[in-house]
Amino acid sequence: MLNKDEAILADPFLDECDGDTGLPGDAVFGCAYGLNIGVDILPEAVFFRRTETTDELWILEDSDLELTKEIVRKTGPEREHLVRTRQLDAGCAFAVLRKGEQSAACEGLLGRLFFSRAGHYWPEDFQLGGIIDEATYYRVKREVKREIEENMRRDMGRKTEIIALAEELGLSPRPAVTNPGYWDARCPGKGHPLLIKADVNEFFCGYCGRKGGMEELRALVRQEEAALRRRRYPGTACEGDPARRADRSV
Repeated sequence: MLNKDEAILADPFLDECDGDTGLPGDAVFGCAYGLNIGVDILPEAVFFRRTETTDELWILEDSDLELTKEIVRKTGPEREHLVRTRQLDAGCAFAVLRKGEQSAACEGLLGRLFFSRAGHYWPEDFQLGGIIDEATYYRVKREVKREIEENMRRDMGRKTEIIALAEELGLSPRPAVTNPGYWDARCPGKGHPLLIKADVNEFFCGYCGRKGGMEELRALVRQEEAALRRRRYPGTACEGDPARRADRSV
């Protein structure tokens, strides 16, 4: 079951800690598995840490199975030293308020991790069990996949005007994997995605710094089409080009 509690910390890609915080010596081994990052499958292990107030899920990256077993056998300063001397990336992916039994809490945080990285990374074959055994691991995967599919099916039935416009403009919108109510689309003329919030008919592109409603989306597409024509046919003014509009005003 996915952990729905509000996160005190959420860093599933270890962007904030940059993977260099080490691994606490009191963290309990959760499980190890292969992680599909699109171009390769890399080893990953998770550890569960419970404090007086929080439950935490820690990630250990790029540790092969034998090294993971060695790390699991050690505790305290010995484990921390081993992780640092081997220069392994580790960090806390999630922290929530302490709640329930250890195994259920770890399972919920693992589901949250899988869900939050879907569309980018996906867990593959189970390798080694701790708090999370093989049967639980695959059940968590199934539940996460089911929730993602349900979210996407629900959003597909709620196409709004801006989604229809994005389809008309050839931007290939599709429901976002992990953000119900949002759609991913192709930013015109670029290799990156833009985000559409369907219910308010607005879009946002963090790469370009562009946002707005339907008219702004049309304008963005016209602008990029004009820029493409200028690159293909240098020295010519194109429809939607400021230079062409200036010519008309003369």
